[in-house]
Amino acid sequence: MALLQSLKARIRSIESTQKVTKAMKMIAASCLRKTHLKTALIDDSIIEFKKVFDTLYDEKPKELCDIINNFYRGNDSYLQNNRKKVRLFVVFTSDRGLCGHFNISVIKAMLTKLQGDSSSNGGSVVEGAYTNANNADNDQVENVLICIGKRGYEALKNLPVTEISFCDDLVLKINNFSFDLIDSIEANIIALTAKYDVIECFAVYNAFISVLQYSTIFDKLWPIIPKEDLFMRLAKDQTTTSPIGINSYEPHLTAVLSYLRDNYLKMKICNISLSSMLSEYSTRMTAMESASKNSQELTMKLTKKLNRIRQENITNELVEIIAGVQYVWLSCIFYAEDCMLHKDFVLEFV
Repeated sequence: MALLQSLKARIRSIESTQKVTKAMKMIAASCLRKTHLKTALIDDSIIEFKKVFDTLYDEKPKELCDIINNFYRGNDSYLQNNRKKVRLFVVFTSDRGLCGHFNISVIKAMLTKLQGDSSSNGGSVVEGAYTNANNADNDQVENVLICIGKRGYEALKNLPVTEISFCDDLVLKINNFSFDLIDSIEANIIALTAKYDVIECFAVYNAFISVLQYSTIFDKLWPIIPKEDLFMRLAKDQTTTSPIGINSYEPHLTAVLSYLRDNYLKMKICNISLSSMLSEYSTRMTAMESASKNSQELTMKLTKKLNRIRQENITNELVEIIAGVQYVWLSCIFYAEDCMLHKDFVLEFV
């Protein structure tokens, strides 16, 4: 009887948990839809910015790369020589769990990267790879982390790095997402660039691919590596006689470069944040759907076990009742026979 009561209590607990997982799945699906809508609205600005950026990167790669790299690192050789050289990682995780291996994948990739750097003084990353070969100052380059989300900060806060700062991911929630809220992350990064000589900056996050798939990548924010100038490529191309595709810029090239310099990091963080949010909500929705299915299967198994045990108890009780009835019936028969024998003995005595 105690076993039946414990099984019933467990089934009720699993059913209540299943209600929670179903509700969280619906909430995650709603947030995913809202994020898609918000992404569609913000994508127009990001796409237009990317068009201008890519056009300038094709035509004026040196000017574009120099103005962005010097803006975030500084072109003062005295400051560069007297500040500690660091490599900055901006780690995007979440404040909440129950989203599968969304946070674990980012944390594991970051730990693997830092362990690889400490053991081999270099290595490669998934995207935006950097190399440390033939670098005389490589041994002096340390690591600085900015963790967005409590999960990443709690897992990485005890690492032997130069500095690790925390930024709440509530600013990235879809209900209040805007370009102004990205400024807090950007200001944190700019503050570290003023404090250290940041030779490289990477964003570590889960890039959204589909509802069922994402990829953990290291996206290099800077330095931007210039490629060959368009005029040099046109000069090498024997089939091209005129520089087709060269654009004019209004009011002038310097103003366009200044605009790209001032908004480059904000656009990158905005794009990365939206991709990370899409990955988080899709992973949570998938995890909650899987949890609901597992809880339903477990409830069915426990219900079958409960019914089997209850049927065994009923069968045992029936067997006991039948055995008791048979015992009573046999007792009556034996008593009647005894009475008959006793009656015959009395008659013979008389």
